[in-house]
Order: sequence, then structure tokens, then C-alpha cells
Amino acid sequence: KKHDVSGLFLFMRNKRVACRDVPFNYVGIVGRATYGYKSKYLAEFNFGMNGFEQFAKGKRFGFFPSASAGWVLSEEDFIKNISAINFLKIRASYGQVGNDKMGGKRFLYIPSWVERGGKVTQDFVHNPDVTWEVANKFNLGLETRFLYGFEYDLDVFYEKRNSILIESTAIPELISGQSEPAFTNIGIMNNRGFETKLGYTKKFNKDVRLGANLSVAFARNQVEFIDE
Repeated sequence: KKHDVSGLFLFMRNKRVACRDVPFNYVGIVGRATYGYKSKYLAEFNFGMNGFEQFAKGKRFGFFPSASAGWVLSEEDFIKNISAINFLKIRASYGQVGNDKMGGKRFLYIPSWVERGGKVTQDFVHNPDVTWEVANKFNLGLETRFLYGFEYDLDVFYEKRNSILIESTAIPELISGQSEPAFTNIGIMNNRGFETKLGYTKKFNKDVRLGANLSVAFARNQVEFIDE
């Protein structure tokens, strides 16, 4: 009746073998819980816990939570009496996501050796502290439907990505310049902007509907630290 509750728990394991390469192993747990009261007040909580063998022990697992809330104002009595407003909702969310991509390289925490010019040299300086990149995402949204056919949506977002894996170019090359610099989780970027849409849909009958939308998006990326 008044309450709407749902939940999800998911376990996933993936093992991929490519020719003679060391197998790729990935394991993850996902959880979600949602709650709604009278179709007016909405809340949701999610988490992901993922593990990857690309990182050293103690660094392999990352925990990434998120939460969101919504308020459907058009279900409130003081809005229901306004015939021009068919639907009105505001929402907000914040969460973290992890990235395990390493630019095609693997096992950056283990020393790697290659043969160059008849000599065995270190391929790159290993780093046992290499771990997940983390992005912190925030979104504020507005959804409207009005005058029986018009719609207007607006989303404002901000993202700050920490621990980006980059080559430490400020560290001198070692071993007579034969090895690449170490990869470290020190890059920082942010991204902010908005997306908005204005639309209209006219329904002539059950089989014919005509609609038009105007969408605008703006985003600005800024590199805060790149170790130059």
C-alpha cells in the first residue's frame, strides 16, 4: 500500500584466458536497496565491491557506494490542484565508481624485465601501491511534465576523479634511461556541466503520435594534477 521496498544482491566472477597470457580474474559483489513512500518520497542505496588481480594483495578490492533521493512534488496536495502541472520531481544522487583499466599493461606492482640490445633490463619501475582509480559523482535533477504534452528536464552534474593512474614523469628515468617511469595513482581531474531538454508530444490517436525535442549539453573538464 503506502510502502514500496525492493532489494538486490548479486555475485559475479569472471575468468578469461587469452592464448598464453596469465588468466584475467575478476570478482564482484553488488547490493541495492530502494524505498518509496506513497510514491512521493524515494530513496536508494547501492554498493559495489570489486576485486581484480591486477593489484597487489591489500589493494585488490575496492568498495564503491552510492545513494540517491527523490521527491515527487506532483503527488503532494498543494501541487495536485494545479491542473497545468502533470508531473514534477526533483532528485539528487552521489556515488563513487572505480576504474581498473591500466592502459593495456598488467601487474604494474611486479618487476618486469625485457631484453633490449642483447641486454636484460627493467621494463618499468614497479609500484606495489598501484590501485583503483576513484570517481566521485554528484547529480541534481529536475523532471517536469506540464500542459498535457510538454516536458522539461534538467540535470546538473559534477565529477571529481582521484587516483588517476599516470606515469610519474617528474621522476627521472633509471638504469641508464632503459626503464619507463613508475605508474602511480596521483592524477586528478574534474568535470562539471549540465544537460537540459525541452520537448512536446502530441497524441492524435492510439496509433499516431508526433513529438519534438530540443536538447542542450555543456561540460567542462579541468586537469588539476598531471605530474608534469
